Amino acid sequence: MGLEILRKQLEQELINRQEKAKALGLAAVPLEPITLIVEIPTATFIPQLLKFIREILPFTTEGRTSVGKLGNIIQLSLPKFNGLLSEMILKVIDLCLQKGLIYDANVDFEVHAFLDVSMPLIDMPKVWAEGWKGEHIPMVGLDTGAPEHKDLKDRILAEFDIVGEGTTKDLHGHITHVAGIFAGDGRASDGKYVGGCPKAPMAFCKVLTRVGTGTAFTIIEGWQRGVEFIEGLPVDPKAPSFNGHRVGIFNISLGGYQDFCHGDCMLCSMGNKVWARGHMNIIAMGNSGHQYPPLDGYEKANATCSCPARCDGCMAVGAVVGDPNSEDFNAICYFSSLGPRHKDERGVMRPHVVGYGWNITSCKIPDMGGTHGYVKYSGTSMATPEVVSVCGQVWEVHYTWTNTQVREALMKTAKPLGNWEEFPAGKEQYGIPEGAHLEGMGLVQPHKAIHYGEKPEPKARLHGMIYDKPTMKPIQGTITVDGTSKATDPQGFYRFYDLEPGPHHVKAEAPKHITKEVDITLAPNEDGEASFALEPETTYKITVDGKAFAGNRIEIVKVDLT
Repeated sequence: MGLEILRKQLEQELINRQEKAKALGLAAVPLEPITLIVEIPTATFIPQLLKFIREILPFTTEGRTSVGKLGNIIQLSLPKFNGLLSEMILKVIDLCLQKGLIYDANVDFEVHAFLDVSMPLIDMPKVWAEGWKGEHIPMVGLDTGAPEHKDLKDRILAEFDIVGEGTTKDLHGHITHVAGIFAGDGRASDGKYVGGCPKAPMAFCKVLTRVGTGTAFTIIEGWQRGVEFIEGLPVDPKAPSFNGHRVGIFNISLGGYQDFCHGDCMLCSMGNKVWARGHMNIIAMGNSGHQYPPLDGYEKANATCSCPARCDGCMAVGAVVGDPNSEDFNAICYFSSLGPRHKDERGVMRPHVVGYGWNITSCKIPDMGGTHGYVKYSGTSMATPEVVSVCGQVWEVHYTWTNTQVREALMKTAKPLGNWEEFPAGKEQYGIPEGAHLEGMGLVQPHKAIHYGEKPEPKARLHGMIYDKPTMKPIQGTITVDGTSKATDPQGFYRFYDLEPGPHHVKAEAPKHITKEVDITLAPNEDGEASFALEPETTYKITVDGKAFAGNRIEIVKVDLT
């Protein structure tokens, strides 16, 4: 709010035009138009507002108007812009704020698409096997139009042409690829290329042109229409809702860089309004990578996050490259924009999480023959719909949750990837994990996310090696657990998996034999070991902390030497 953001936007606009003129070898900066977006209390104020502004800036023209649940926005254009006009714009906007004619004003800056075998890599098939495919979660793409691909088109419920190209069709290809990741059903590939939520209902707002560009205004108008679509859907007892209306998820694989924004520009403010209505904004960080100088104390973090991913009401998504043959290889993509949100906000994490964004195969726009094929693209645009689909699955399982609870589930269950070495400061100084401005909380894990907050059944597994205690030489033997025989060691070490960190008391009891007891203490992610000298051909009952031990309720352990 106020004039600070507008002042910095106008200053940056002058710098950009000067650099453009220099690159073109021009002696002077051309006087070209500039467009503002202005938030007003009500659309009825427009005539009064225009009359007042034209008294000072007589050549001001009215552009498009966006009216909806998020507020009232109007475009105002001036045919020429220079340093002198910049001061006049600030003066007239200040007067309008004082008179209560407007709430806020920004330059209508440019935004663009972030385009430069992921589902199995994050164990998505486990979630599908449990039946969660996003059937009750509406998803809206703010992007280059509406896909025509057969993997998607039958579940598209609404389409909006925001940029005025006369068609809602995706003539660029960006949203077709993106939507295939979050909701493609794999029909054209016989199930080979399936998106995360293959049953999700969808709507698409064409906020970017066929060349992949739009403005802050087109994004805001897309949000307006998307919110109206979702909230107008019939009440579904198995779907999430908020204050009596349906809620859904926005995929926003686009943005524009403003290094001075603290999440308070008009575009980010609109994102916060969408979130406040109960919806989720999943937004790409951007593809600026290490474009700007690193921050003091960090080798790589340099606040290249774009808007609207800087808003509070979102999940910002970065991109990693994964190797399907190695769970340990998950490097940050060179293009993935880095946090923090702002260079002066070291404690504001960006991104929140990361997804796979390198060489992702998904739907492509039909070729001249109408073939519905597939293509590989890379970008944070590709990582974002992966996170969208995980949110959809979590929300389908926990449909009474709020958007904030869904975000928490993804963040708390994300897998740290270890891309933290470049951060000597961070955790102690700023109160966030070291490396969080590269990978956030880590890679999303859908199966863990859908089960977040559940109290797991007691589970642990017993494993041992057989050896002769006096000679320490291995010997052959079996252990019978619920009728299943396994190699074991009657006088050896036994390992307990999946126990909670902390102290545990382990006991082995058998009729007519001495009870064996041992205390173990587990650190986080550590397996416990206990040593028992068990008697052959004896049945033992194993308990941990007084409770029957073992995964799948295994209680009786019978040892037989052969």
